[in-house]
Order: sequence, then C-alpha cells, then structure tokens
Amino acid sequence: MEPPPQLQGELVSQGKSRQLTNVTIKTVAKHAGVSTATVSRVLSGNGRVSPELQEAVRQSAEALNYSINAVAIALRSSRTATMGMIVPEIDSPAMSRLIQQVVNVLE
Repeated sequence: MEPPPQLQGELVSQGKSRQLTNVTIKTVAKHAGVSTATVSRVLSGNGRVSPELQEAVRQSAEALNYSINAVAIALRSSRTATMGMIVPEIDSPAMSRLIQQVVNVLE
C-alpha cells in the first residue's frame, strides 16, 4: 500500500522497500485526516469519538504499523510502571518465591 502524498516526507528507503520511520500519533492523524487529540482519544479509549472516526484511526494505525511508545508515555507522565527490588540472593528458592509473590500482587 503506497502511503498518501502528505506522508511522503516521512519515508526512508531501505533497499527496495520503503518503510515509515518514527510513526507517531501525528503521523496517524495525518493519515486518517483527523486531529492528534482524536487519535489519542481513540487509542486510549477515552472521550467520545464517532464509530466512523474510530474505525478510520484504527485502520490508519494498523496500516502504518503504529505501536504505543511506552517510553514516551513514561516521560510524559513521570511514571514508568516499573518497580525495582534488591534481594541478597536472587537464585535462592526462597527469594524466587518471594519475587514471584510480589509480581503476582503488583499485577
């Protein structure tokens, strides 16, 4: 599928194929013909967006192989959803069970 003309500047050549790089919600918004706010609402499931626009955004995101950037979300929100744990012996059966129980509680 050849991208629309407005996305041509966001293409790079890789041998014989052309691939989109750095696909952001701005890229998806251009492709779908909507605002970045609309893309954000559709992908996060927040806010009211018509079913037609939701479908257009989802199709554009899929066509562009868009994936949510967890690092960008963590930077923007100042939350990483990551927890660290320092244990004396990670390979001991007791520590292994403890770590697994902590993971189960946090999930």
